[in-house]
Amino acid sequence: MPAVPAEAPHDEAARVAALQELRVLDTLPERVYDDIVLLASQICGTPIGVVSLVDGERTWPKACCGLPASDTPRDLAFCAHAIIDPSAVLVVEDTEHDARFRDNPLVTGDPKIRFYAGAPIVTESGYALGTVCVVDTVPRVLGAAQLAALQSLARQTMALFDLRLRTLTLERHAREVERLSLLALDEQRRVADLLALVSESQRRLRLITDNIPALVAHIDNEERYRFLNGHIHRIFGTDVEGSLGRTMREVRGEKAYAQLAPHVAAALRGEPASFIYSDEVGGQTLHYQSNYIPDVDASGAVHGFFAMTFDVTQLQQTQQQLELLARVDTLTGLPNRRQFDERIEAALQRVRRLDQPMAVMFLDIDHFKDINDTLGHAGGDEVLCEVGRRLSACVRVTDLVARLAGDEFVVLLEGLAGDAELDRLAEKVVGCIRPAFRIGEAVMNVTTSVGVSACTPAETSAAEILARADRALYRAKKLGRDRFVIV
Repeated sequence: MPAVPAEAPHDEAARVAALQELRVLDTLPERVYDDIVLLASQICGTPIGVVSLVDGERTWPKACCGLPASDTPRDLAFCAHAIIDPSAVLVVEDTEHDARFRDNPLVTGDPKIRFYAGAPIVTESGYALGTVCVVDTVPRVLGAAQLAALQSLARQTMALFDLRLRTLTLERHAREVERLSLLALDEQRRVADLLALVSESQRRLRLITDNIPALVAHIDNEERYRFLNGHIHRIFGTDVEGSLGRTMREVRGEKAYAQLAPHVAAALRGEPASFIYSDEVGGQTLHYQSNYIPDVDASGAVHGFFAMTFDVTQLQQTQQQLELLARVDTLTGLPNRRQFDERIEAALQRVRRLDQPMAVMFLDIDHFKDINDTLGHAGGDEVLCEVGRRLSACVRVTDLVARLAGDEFVVLLEGLAGDAELDRLAEKVVGCIRPAFRIGEAVMNVTTSVGVSACTPAETSAAEILARADRALYRAKKLGRDRFVIV
């Protein structure tokens, strides 16, 4: 039996038009989208992650990890099914048990898909443009936290597409503004019989610039505003007519001018400038990107510069959110391996500088596979979360608890008073796991084995410290589990 193609959404023509408007299909790879698929893959524990866009006859990967990036015919694409309901994540836990997919060539042949989960990327108008999806070659079950994280990444992807669309619009307006500005300023230098044409060009320039979401200005060699569009009033509450003829320092104030001054000086030397700065507006800190284009005549003389400034606060916030997601384990809320690697390197530098001891505990949950088999993956996830909470509660506020992967946790200990304190903390960590766990209606005894690597100022490698703690963990398991070994 051939693969079962998905029905097209009822709003297919409008949906495809919204996708085409982004002008993102067949563009070059971009790091921010690569980060999203890497995060999706890490969060869901799958080898494959894709940002997939569903065009009229194909699906195209904007970003992909774990597979070569290539088009897929739409009648074979899982994502074509996922976009039918923009409000839900499509989860196929085992393709061999799903009539829609079991005979699909992507299941019976390479890449041999057995599991798929796709969160629709949805516009404000409700059009599903594609998905952020994860794929595995074995059956899999996702927890509620992983599904919520996948939907969050789909929303972040749509926010990036929205910013892309706004940027394309701004660039289009910017080119028109620059063309009309140059035309208007050149016409002012022409003979009197061109004054009527100048007036009309200025009228068109004002009409265009007053209706784009960016501040557009011309500043002369004395740093005085000679042209301003109406956006300055919308974002700063500044009167346009009252600002013309005044200096940038007078209009923007000392605090903002201090950030602008070096770039103003560069523009007046004939050097283009592009930069991001912050300003307080209405009690909020907003971020702006400014582009200064020198106004240079045919002889090379500089007559001031053009300025275009637009709000990039949302882009900055999106980048910060992605940076946070990249350093936190979404299941337990603990720091993840990336953050642990950064923190242990910084801790080693402090050990060398301050000549004080440090230690790393490497632990996992004894017989965790049996726990998963007994409680299921959702119950196993609850055990992992409870272990994370107990570890965080029992160590000192200066210590770092992180989840590396699966049931593996690490604790980074700095400022130790000596061997006795390390023994006490290791025993405390083992002991905090022993009280019975209540998972739903089940009560279960859980234990942990801990390997501890004590470090000195002579240590040079974080990898060796962790490897030594891993070997100590192995010894603790050989000795019967539910204990610690210090090396």
